[in-house]
Amino acid sequence: MSLLADRADPSGPPPAPDELWARGAAYRRRRRAVGAAGVAAVLVLLAALGGLAWDRGRAEVQPAGAVDAGVGGGLRLPDTFFTPNDWLPAAEASTGPLVATVPWSDAGWLGSRPGLVGVSATGEYAFLPLVDAAHGDLTTALSADGRWLAWWTSGGAITGAPVDPAASGTDAPVTGLAVMDTTTGEVQRREVVSEHGLQPEGLAWAGDTLWWSTFAFTDVGSAAGSTSSFLRAAAWDLSNGTSISLGVADRPAYVPGMGAADSGSLVATGGRRVVRFPGPGAREVLRGDRQLLGAAFASSEGRTVVTTAYARGTGRFADRPTEPVLATPAGDGRLTVRPLRVEGYAPETLTPVGWRDATHVVLAASDLETAFVSVDVATGEAEVVSRAELQVASAQVSFAQGVWSAPERDVVAPPDPFDPRAVAALGVVVVLLGAAGVGLWRRRVRP
Repeated sequence: MSLLADRADPSGPPPAPDELWARGAAYRRRRRAVGAAGVAAVLVLLAALGGLAWDRGRAEVQPAGAVDAGVGGGLRLPDTFFTPNDWLPAAEASTGPLVATVPWSDAGWLGSRPGLVGVSATGEYAFLPLVDAAHGDLTTALSADGRWLAWWTSGGAITGAPVDPAASGTDAPVTGLAVMDTTTGEVQRREVVSEHGLQPEGLAWAGDTLWWSTFAFTDVGSAAGSTSSFLRAAAWDLSNGTSISLGVADRPAYVPGMGAADSGSLVATGGRRVVRFPGPGAREVLRGDRQLLGAAFASSEGRTVVTTAYARGTGRFADRPTEPVLATPAGDGRLTVRPLRVEGYAPETLTPVGWRDATHVVLAASDLETAFVSVDVATGEAEVVSRAELQVASAQVSFAQGVWSAPERDVVAPPDPFDPRAVAALGVVVVLLGAAGVGLWRRRVRP
Protein backbone atom coordinates (compact mmCIF):
# COMPACT_ATOMS: atom_id res chain seq x y z
CA MET A 1 0.00 0.00 0.00
CA SER A 2 2.84 2.34 0.84
CA LEU A 3 4.35 1.77 -2.64
CA LEU A 4 1.01 2.49 -4.34
CA ALA A 5 0.57 5.66 -2.33
CA ASP A 6 4.03 6.91 -3.30
CA ARG A 7 3.33 6.25 -6.98
CA ALA A 8 -0.04 8.00 -6.80
CA ASP A 9 1.61 11.14 -5.36
CA PRO A 10 5.14 11.35 -6.86
CA SER A 11 5.54 14.99 -5.89
CA GLY A 12 5.75 14.17 -2.29
CA PRO A 13 4.53 16.46 0.38
CA PRO A 14 3.61 20.00 -0.67
CA PRO A 15 6.29 22.69 -0.20
CA ALA A 16 6.12 24.96 2.75
CA PRO A 17 4.34 28.35 2.31
CA ASP A 18 7.60 30.27 2.66
CA GLU A 19 9.17 28.22 -0.11
CA LEU A 20 6.15 28.79 -2.39
CA TRP A 21 6.34 32.53 -1.74
CA ALA A 22 10.07 32.63 -2.54
CA ARG A 23 9.56 30.58 -5.69
CA GLY A 24 6.77 32.89 -6.93
CA ALA A 25 8.79 36.01 -6.18
CA ALA A 26 11.74 34.63 -8.14
CA TYR A 27 9.46 33.80 -11.05
CA ARG A 28 8.06 37.35 -11.06
CA ARG A 29 11.57 38.78 -11.10
CA ARG A 30 12.53 36.53 -14.01
CA ARG A 31 9.38 37.59 -15.91
CA ARG A 32 10.13 41.25 -15.36
CA ALA A 33 13.78 40.76 -16.34
CA VAL A 34 12.94 38.81 -19.49
CA GLY A 35 10.22 41.32 -20.42
CA ALA A 36 12.59 44.24 -19.91
CA ALA A 37 15.30 42.45 -21.89
CA GLY A 38 12.84 41.76 -24.72
CA VAL A 39 11.70 45.39 -24.83
CA ALA A 40 15.31 46.58 -24.75
CA ALA A 41 16.27 44.22 -27.58
CA VAL A 42 13.34 45.44 -29.68
CA LEU A 43 14.24 49.07 -29.00
CA VAL A 44 17.87 48.44 -29.90
CA LEU A 45 16.89 46.76 -33.16
CA LEU A 46 14.43 49.55 -33.99
CA ALA A 47 17.07 52.18 -33.20
CA ALA A 48 19.63 50.38 -35.34
CA LEU A 49 17.14 50.06 -38.19
CA GLY A 50 16.14 53.72 -37.95
CA GLY A 51 19.75 54.86 -37.70
CA LEU A 52 20.75 52.85 -40.76
CA ALA A 53 17.80 54.21 -42.73
CA TRP A 54 18.62 57.78 -41.65
CA ASP A 55 22.30 57.43 -42.53
CA ARG A 56 21.54 56.04 -46.00
CA GLY A 57 19.06 58.83 -46.64
CA ARG A 58 21.10 61.84 -45.51
CA ALA A 59 21.38 64.50 -48.21
CA GLU A 60 22.32 68.15 -48.30
CA VAL A 61 22.25 70.13 -51.52
CA GLN A 62 24.96 72.77 -51.36
CA PRO A 63 23.76 76.34 -51.89
CA ALA A 64 25.05 78.67 -54.58
CA GLY A 65 28.58 79.81 -53.96
CA ALA A 66 29.76 76.49 -52.53
CA VAL A 67 32.08 76.20 -55.55
CA ASP A 68 34.50 78.96 -56.59
CA ALA A 69 32.71 80.67 -59.48
CA GLY A 70 35.99 82.01 -60.77
CA VAL A 71 37.19 78.54 -61.77
CA GLY A 72 35.25 76.77 -64.50
CA GLY A 73 32.36 79.19 -64.12
CA GLY A 74 31.38 77.59 -60.80
CA LEU A 75 30.78 74.17 -62.39
CA ARG A 76 32.68 70.92 -61.89
CA LEU A 77 32.72 67.79 -64.03
CA PRO A 78 31.92 64.86 -61.70
CA ASP A 79 34.03 61.77 -62.22
CA THR A 80 30.78 59.76 -62.05
CA PHE A 81 27.12 60.50 -62.69
CA PHE A 82 25.28 58.10 -60.37
CA THR A 83 21.92 56.42 -60.75
CA PRO A 84 19.43 58.32 -58.55
CA ASN A 85 17.41 56.68 -55.80
CA ASP A 86 13.59 56.78 -55.98
CA TRP A 87 13.47 58.03 -52.37
CA LEU A 88 15.89 60.93 -52.60
CA PRO A 89 14.74 64.01 -50.67
CA ALA A 90 13.42 67.12 -52.38
CA ALA A 91 15.53 70.26 -52.54
CA GLU A 92 14.01 72.70 -50.06
CA ALA A 93 16.17 75.67 -51.02
CA SER A 94 18.01 76.96 -54.08
CA THR A 95 20.54 74.42 -55.27
CA GLY A 96 22.96 76.74 -56.99
CA PRO A 97 24.13 75.96 -60.53
CA LEU A 98 23.23 72.48 -61.75
CA VAL A 99 25.47 70.33 -63.93
CA ALA A 100 22.74 67.87 -64.98
CA THR A 101 19.11 66.87 -64.56
CA VAL A 102 17.74 63.33 -64.75
CA PRO A 103 14.03 62.45 -65.21
CA TRP A 104 13.39 59.85 -62.50
CA SER A 105 10.55 58.18 -60.63
CA ASP A 106 9.76 60.07 -57.41
CA ALA A 107 8.45 57.44 -54.99
CA GLY A 108 5.91 58.08 -52.24
CA TRP A 109 4.02 56.07 -49.64
CA LEU A 110 1.02 55.63 -51.94
CA GLY A 111 2.85 55.25 -55.25
CA SER A 112 5.26 56.96 -57.63
CA ARG A 113 5.06 59.92 -59.98
CA PRO A 114 7.41 61.37 -62.62
CA GLY A 115 10.10 63.57 -61.10
CA LEU A 116 13.32 65.35 -61.98
CA VAL A 117 16.58 64.88 -60.08
CA GLY A 118 19.06 67.75 -60.11
CA VAL A 119 22.81 67.24 -59.77
CA SER A 120 24.41 70.28 -58.13
CA ALA A 121 27.83 71.74 -58.91
CA THR A 122 29.11 70.11 -55.73
CA GLY A 123 27.80 66.64 -56.63
CA GLU A 124 24.65 66.44 -54.50
CA TYR A 125 21.43 64.85 -55.77
CA ALA A 126 17.85 65.87 -54.93
CA PHE A 127 14.43 66.01 -56.55
CA LEU A 128 13.61 69.46 -57.88
CA PRO A 129 10.27 71.18 -57.21
CA LEU A 130 9.00 71.88 -60.74
CA VAL A 131 6.00 74.19 -60.62
CA ASP A 132 3.08 72.89 -62.76
CA ALA A 133 5.36 70.52 -64.67
CA ALA A 134 3.69 68.67 -67.55
CA HIS A 135 4.01 65.13 -66.22
CA GLY A 136 4.44 62.78 -69.12
CA ASP A 137 6.88 65.16 -70.82
CA LEU A 138 9.68 66.05 -68.41
CA THR A 139 11.97 67.28 -71.18
CA THR A 140 14.17 69.97 -69.65
CA ALA A 141 16.98 72.26 -70.76
CA LEU A 142 19.86 73.64 -68.68
CA SER A 143 21.67 76.82 -69.64
CA ALA A 144 25.39 76.48 -70.32
CA ASP A 145 26.33 77.90 -66.90
CA GLY A 146 23.78 75.76 -65.04
CA ARG A 147 21.87 78.79 -63.75
CA TRP A 148 18.65 78.50 -65.75
CA LEU A 149 16.45 75.38 -65.85
CA ALA A 150 13.52 75.28 -68.29
CA TRP A 151 10.62 72.81 -68.51
CA TRP A 152 7.19 72.46 -70.13
CA THR A 153 4.15 73.31 -68.01
CA SER A 154 0.44 72.52 -67.91
CA GLY A 155 -2.49 74.15 -66.18
CA GLY A 156 -2.57 77.35 -68.24
CA ALA A 157 -5.53 78.67 -70.16
CA ILE A 158 -6.59 77.18 -73.50
CA THR A 159 -9.32 78.58 -75.74
CA GLY A 160 -11.07 75.25 -76.42
CA ALA A 161 -11.46 71.74 -75.04
CA PRO A 162 -8.24 70.06 -73.82
CA VAL A 163 -6.61 67.43 -76.00
CA ASP A 164 -7.19 63.82 -75.01
CA PRO A 165 -4.35 62.66 -72.69
CA ALA A 166 -4.12 59.46 -74.73
CA ALA A 167 -3.26 61.55 -77.77
CA SER A 168 -0.90 64.02 -76.10
CA GLY A 169 0.94 61.57 -73.85
CA THR A 170 0.62 63.93 -70.87
CA ASP A 171 -1.82 63.92 -67.98
CA ALA A 172 -2.86 67.49 -68.85
CA PRO A 173 -2.33 69.62 -71.98
CA VAL A 174 1.00 71.42 -72.28
CA THR A 175 0.21 75.13 -72.21
CA GLY A 176 3.56 76.88 -71.78
CA LEU A 177 6.92 76.69 -70.11
CA ALA A 178 8.68 77.78 -66.94
CA VAL A 179 12.23 78.78 -66.07
CA MET A 180 13.85 78.54 -62.63
CA ASP A 181 16.88 80.55 -61.52
CA THR A 182 18.79 77.87 -59.59
CA THR A 183 20.74 80.49 -57.65
CA THR A 184 17.62 82.06 -56.13
CA GLY A 185 14.84 79.53 -56.68
CA GLU A 186 12.74 82.16 -58.50
CA VAL A 187 10.43 80.75 -61.21
CA GLN A 188 9.20 82.68 -64.27
CA ARG A 189 6.44 81.38 -66.56
CA ARG A 190 5.53 81.96 -70.19
CA GLU A 191 2.14 80.87 -71.50
CA VAL A 192 1.66 79.96 -75.19
CA VAL A 193 -1.90 80.54 -76.44
CA SER A 194 -3.49 77.51 -78.15
CA GLU A 195 -6.93 76.01 -78.61
CA HIS A 196 -6.40 72.47 -77.33
CA GLY A 197 -2.81 72.42 -76.03
CA LEU A 198 0.71 72.06 -77.38
CA GLN A 199 2.89 69.23 -78.63
CA PRO A 200 6.44 70.15 -77.45
CA GLU A 201 9.38 69.67 -79.80
CA GLY A 202 12.67 71.50 -79.18
CA LEU A 203 13.87 73.24 -76.01
CA ALA A 204 17.34 74.80 -75.79
CA TRP A 205 19.46 77.61 -74.38
CA ALA A 206 21.80 80.00 -76.15
CA GLY A 207 23.33 82.25 -73.55
CA ASP A 208 20.44 83.74 -71.55
CA THR A 209 17.97 83.16 -74.39
CA LEU A 210 15.62 80.18 -74.29
CA TRP A 211 14.53 78.79 -77.67
CA TRP A 212 11.63 76.43 -78.11
CA SER A 213 9.47 74.93 -80.85
CA THR A 214 5.98 73.41 -80.59
CA PHE A 215 3.09 72.09 -82.60
CA ALA A 216 -0.42 73.19 -81.59
CA PHE A 217 -3.15 70.52 -81.55
CA THR A 218 -6.02 71.34 -83.92
CA ASP A 219 -8.51 68.83 -82.50
CA VAL A 220 -9.22 67.04 -79.24
CA GLY A 221 -8.00 63.70 -80.59
CA SER A 222 -8.23 60.24 -79.04
CA ALA A 223 -6.06 57.24 -78.27
CA ALA A 224 -5.60 56.84 -82.03
CA GLY A 225 -3.86 60.22 -82.17
CA SER A 226 -4.54 63.82 -83.04
CA THR A 227 -3.68 66.37 -85.68
CA SER A 228 -1.61 69.49 -85.19
CA SER A 229 -0.75 72.69 -86.99
CA PHE A 230 2.57 73.75 -88.45
CA LEU A 231 5.49 73.95 -86.08
CA ARG A 232 6.26 77.30 -84.49
CA ALA A 233 9.57 78.36 -82.99
CA ALA A 234 10.16 81.19 -80.54
CA ALA A 235 12.81 82.69 -78.29
CA TRP A 236 12.64 84.23 -74.82
CA ASP A 237 15.50 86.45 -73.64
CA LEU A 238 15.69 86.10 -69.85
CA SER A 239 18.12 89.01 -69.55
CA ASN A 240 15.44 91.54 -70.55
CA GLY A 241 12.23 89.50 -70.68
CA THR A 242 11.58 90.02 -74.40
CA SER A 243 10.34 87.26 -76.71
CA ILE A 244 9.91 86.79 -80.44
CA SER A 245 8.07 84.20 -82.52
CA LEU A 246 9.79 82.93 -85.67
CA GLY A 247 6.56 81.70 -87.30
CA VAL A 248 6.13 79.25 -90.15
CA ALA A 249 7.37 81.75 -92.76
CA ASP A 250 10.79 81.98 -91.15
CA ARG A 251 11.90 78.61 -92.45
CA PRO A 252 13.35 76.41 -91.32
CA ALA A 253 11.22 76.84 -88.21
CA TYR A 254 11.42 73.09 -87.66
CA VAL A 255 14.66 72.56 -85.78
CA PRO A 256 14.88 68.99 -84.51
CA GLY A 257 17.85 68.51 -82.27
CA MET A 258 17.89 72.14 -81.20
CA GLY A 259 20.09 72.20 -78.17
CA ALA A 260 23.51 73.65 -78.81
CA ALA A 261 24.84 77.06 -77.94
CA ASP A 262 28.04 78.89 -78.79
CA SER A 263 28.49 82.48 -77.63
CA GLY A 264 24.76 83.11 -77.60
CA SER A 265 23.95 81.45 -80.96
CA LEU A 266 21.65 78.49 -81.32
CA VAL A 267 22.78 75.69 -83.63
CA ALA A 268 20.45 72.99 -84.90
CA THR A 269 20.26 70.31 -87.59
CA GLY A 270 17.54 69.72 -90.16
CA GLY A 271 17.96 67.17 -92.95
CA ARG A 272 21.26 67.93 -94.67
CA ARG A 273 21.47 71.38 -93.12
CA VAL A 274 23.07 73.00 -90.12
CA VAL A 275 21.09 76.05 -89.07
CA ARG A 276 22.66 78.77 -86.95
CA PHE A 277 20.51 81.37 -85.23
CA PRO A 278 22.80 84.23 -84.13
CA GLY A 279 19.78 85.82 -82.47
CA PRO A 280 15.98 86.04 -82.70
CA GLY A 281 14.96 86.91 -86.25
CA ALA A 282 18.37 86.04 -87.78
CA ARG A 283 19.53 82.76 -89.23
CA GLU A 284 22.24 81.19 -91.37
CA VAL A 285 21.72 77.95 -93.29
CA LEU A 286 24.63 75.72 -94.36
CA ARG A 287 24.07 72.64 -96.51
CA GLY A 288 26.12 69.45 -96.67
CA ASP A 289 25.94 66.03 -98.29
CA ARG A 290 25.03 63.93 -95.23
CA GLN A 291 21.69 63.36 -93.56
CA LEU A 292 22.11 64.84 -90.07
CA LEU A 293 20.07 64.17 -86.95
CA GLY A 294 20.12 64.82 -83.24
CA ALA A 295 21.60 67.69 -81.30
CA ALA A 296 24.38 69.82 -82.77
CA PHE A 297 27.14 71.45 -80.72
CA ALA A 298 29.36 74.27 -81.96
CA SER A 299 32.87 74.94 -80.71
CA SER A 300 33.27 78.01 -78.54
CA GLU A 301 35.83 79.77 -80.74
CA GLY A 302 35.14 78.34 -84.17
CA ARG A 303 32.37 77.41 -86.56
CA THR A 304 32.93 73.66 -86.45
CA VAL A 305 29.87 71.71 -85.35
CA VAL A 306 29.83 68.19 -83.95
CA THR A 307 26.61 66.27 -84.51
CA THR A 308 25.35 62.86 -85.65
CA ALA A 309 24.75 61.55 -89.19
CA TYR A 310 23.41 58.42 -90.77
CA ALA A 311 26.14 56.20 -92.16
CA ARG A 312 26.60 56.24 -95.91
CA GLY A 313 24.91 53.43 -97.77
CA THR A 314 21.73 52.45 -99.56
CA GLY A 315 18.23 51.87 -98.31
CA ARG A 316 16.21 53.76 -95.77
CA PHE A 317 18.02 56.08 -93.39
CA ALA A 318 16.18 54.54 -90.44
CA ASP A 319 17.82 51.17 -91.22
CA ARG A 320 21.35 52.55 -91.18
CA PRO A 321 23.64 52.95 -88.16
CA THR A 322 24.66 56.41 -87.02
CA GLU A 323 28.06 57.96 -86.40
CA PRO A 324 29.43 61.23 -84.96
CA VAL A 325 30.55 63.76 -87.58
CA LEU A 326 32.24 67.16 -87.75
CA ALA A 327 30.62 69.79 -89.99
CA THR A 328 32.73 72.77 -91.05
CA PRO A 329 31.73 75.69 -93.34
CA ALA A 330 33.33 75.37 -96.79
CA GLY A 331 32.16 78.65 -98.31
CA ASP A 332 29.13 79.53 -100.46
CA GLY A 333 26.77 78.17 -97.82
CA ARG A 334 28.20 74.68 -98.05
CA LEU A 335 29.35 72.25 -95.37
CA THR A 336 32.23 69.80 -95.29
CA VAL A 337 31.09 66.81 -93.25
CA ARG A 338 33.57 64.16 -92.13
CA PRO A 339 33.16 61.23 -89.73
CA LEU A 340 34.87 61.34 -86.34
CA ARG A 341 36.61 58.02 -85.71
CA VAL A 342 37.49 56.95 -82.17
CA GLU A 343 39.72 53.92 -81.66
CA GLY A 344 38.13 51.22 -79.51
CA TYR A 345 34.54 52.43 -79.91
CA ALA A 346 31.90 51.42 -82.45
CA PRO A 347 30.59 54.57 -84.21
CA GLU A 348 26.94 53.69 -83.56
CA THR A 349 27.55 53.72 -79.78
CA LEU A 350 28.87 57.31 -79.78
CA THR A 351 26.69 60.39 -79.25
CA PRO A 352 28.04 63.96 -79.15
CA VAL A 353 27.28 65.88 -75.94
CA GLY A 354 29.53 68.95 -76.20
CA TRP A 355 33.05 70.37 -76.40
CA ARG A 356 35.88 70.00 -73.89
CA ASP A 357 37.85 72.82 -75.50
CA ALA A 358 38.48 74.21 -78.98
CA THR A 359 40.12 70.99 -80.21
CA HIS A 360 38.38 68.27 -78.18
CA VAL A 361 34.77 67.10 -78.35
CA VAL A 362 33.02 65.01 -75.70
CA LEU A 363 31.15 61.90 -76.84
CA ALA A 364 28.91 59.65 -74.78
CA ALA A 365 29.86 56.00 -75.40
CA SER A 366 26.77 54.07 -74.31
CA ASP A 367 26.40 50.42 -73.47
CA LEU A 368 24.86 49.25 -70.18
CA GLU A 369 26.57 52.31 -68.72
CA THR A 370 28.00 55.44 -70.32
CA ALA A 371 31.57 56.66 -70.61
CA PHE A 372 32.16 60.29 -71.52
CA VAL A 373 35.15 60.40 -73.85
CA SER A 374 37.15 63.51 -74.73
CA VAL A 375 38.33 63.12 -78.34
CA ASP A 376 40.97 65.12 -80.19
CA VAL A 377 39.24 66.18 -83.43
CA ALA A 378 42.55 66.08 -85.35
CA THR A 379 43.99 62.75 -84.21
CA GLY A 380 41.04 60.83 -82.78
CA GLU A 381 42.90 60.18 -79.53
CA ALA A 382 40.44 59.60 -76.70
CA GLU A 383 40.43 59.92 -72.93
CA VAL A 384 37.62 59.02 -70.54
CA VAL A 385 36.81 62.12 -68.45
CA SER A 386 33.68 60.90 -66.66
CA ARG A 387 31.25 58.02 -66.40
CA ALA A 388 27.54 57.53 -65.83
CA GLU A 389 25.83 54.54 -64.25
CA LEU A 390 22.90 54.80 -66.65
CA GLN A 391 22.38 55.10 -70.39
CA VAL A 392 22.37 58.85 -70.92
CA ALA A 393 20.53 58.83 -74.25
CA SER A 394 17.60 56.65 -73.17
CA ALA A 395 17.33 58.38 -69.77
CA GLN A 396 16.98 61.85 -71.40
CA VAL A 397 19.64 63.39 -69.17
CA SER A 398 20.13 67.12 -69.70
CA PHE A 399 23.57 68.67 -69.15
CA ALA A 400 24.82 72.21 -68.64
CA GLN A 401 27.19 72.67 -71.58
CA GLY A 402 29.72 74.43 -69.38
CA VAL A 403 30.31 71.26 -67.39
CA TRP A 404 32.28 69.65 -70.22
CA SER A 405 34.94 72.38 -70.11
CA ALA A 406 34.96 72.61 -66.30
CA PRO A 407 37.65 71.12 -64.00
CA GLU A 408 37.12 67.52 -62.99
CA ARG A 409 35.94 66.64 -59.49
CA ASP A 410 35.87 63.38 -57.54
CA VAL A 411 32.43 62.98 -56.00
CA VAL A 412 30.90 60.55 -53.53
CA ALA A 413 27.83 58.51 -54.26
CA PRO A 414 24.52 60.22 -53.43
CA PRO A 415 22.27 58.99 -50.61
CA ASP A 416 20.71 55.59 -51.17
CA PRO A 417 17.66 55.63 -48.86
CA PHE A 418 15.75 52.48 -48.00
CA ASP A 419 12.12 52.30 -49.01
CA PRO A 420 10.48 53.69 -45.81
CA ARG A 421 7.53 51.36 -46.34
CA ALA A 422 9.89 48.39 -46.08
CA VAL A 423 11.56 49.95 -43.04
CA ALA A 424 8.19 50.43 -41.34
CA ALA A 425 7.13 46.88 -42.19
CA LEU A 426 10.39 45.50 -40.84
CA GLY A 427 9.92 47.52 -37.65
CA VAL A 428 6.46 46.00 -37.17
CA VAL A 429 7.91 42.52 -37.72
CA VAL A 430 10.63 43.18 -35.10
CA VAL A 431 8.00 44.30 -32.55
CA LEU A 432 5.76 41.30 -33.24
CA LEU A 433 8.65 38.84 -33.04
CA GLY A 434 9.82 40.39 -29.78
CA ALA A 435 6.34 40.19 -28.27
CA ALA A 436 5.90 36.62 -29.50
CA GLY A 437 9.26 35.59 -28.06
CA VAL A 438 8.48 37.00 -24.60
CA GLY A 439 5.00 35.46 -24.67
CA LEU A 440 6.36 32.04 -25.63
CA TRP A 441 8.92 32.17 -22.82
CA ARG A 442 6.21 33.02 -20.30
CA ARG A 443 4.10 30.08 -21.43
CA ARG A 444 6.93 27.55 -21.29
CA VAL A 445 8.63 28.63 -18.10
CA ARG A 446 6.74 28.01 -14.87
CA PRO A 447 7.61 28.79 -11.21
